[in-house]
Amino acid sequence: GNDLLPEVLLGRMSLRSSSEISTVVYKILNYEKATYLDNYINYYGKAAMAGDPSSSGNSCAITKEVIKETLEAHGFADVDIMTSGSSWSTWMQNELSDGVLFFNYRGYLGMSGFSASNVDNASSGWKLPFATILTCGTGSFAEDQTAMTEKFFRAGSVTNPKGGVAAIGTATWNTHTLFNNIVDMGIYDGLLADNVETAGAALVSGKFALYNTYPGDPYEWISAFTQWNNLMGDGATHIWTNTPEV
Repeated sequence: GNDLLPEVLLGRMSLRSSSEISTVVYKILNYEKATYLDNYINYYGKAAMAGDPSSSGNSCAITKEVIKETLEAHGFADVDIMTSGSSWSTWMQNELSDGVLFFNYRGYLGMSGFSASNVDNASSGWKLPFATILTCGTGSFAEDQTAMTEKFFRAGSVTNPKGGVAAIGTATWNTHTLFNNIVDMGIYDGLLADNVETAGAALVSGKFALYNTYPGDPYEWISAFTQWNNLMGDGATHIWTNTPEV
């Protein structure tokens, strides 16, 4: 239609080889089936929140604190958070290696020094997160270089998985803190409070939060952010929010 409300749940599977196809299929299937549940029981209660206020302001840190409280209110026992200090990339890599169900970043262009090599150097095995990394450029899949969401989705191999099962990021370098924060919080409200079940529905929850906050679409910013925020992964992937029951 002609409004900002989506009729379908979209995800992009950006792959360049048969080996990458095999990798993401294995990652998604093993994640959804909770194949290694007995080995990684604590993983389903863990999350990592990074909110760097140094460039975009304290609201990035406050957004992480809000999402941390939301996760804890819904049963997460181990939510690590970083909202100040240095060595951001090392902290985030270590969190990935530790294995978290959700990996969430808010900050600014360049992800506080976190790069593709940090994804490659993390060793989490099958403890793959749903990554939500909303800041400038993380979802710019149309550029020549690999976007960070693409890196999370493609990373690893069939025998040595890395990165995440899916990733939400923001395209272009023109994004703004207040809109990114609302989408970020809306994603987790959707998954935890509204009980949406898929990666695609989580993204739409973030967009709904933006629309409900600014229904008048001031200066067409809501229209822009509805397009810029995108999912790298299968929109139908079931996202775990607690320990699976088998």
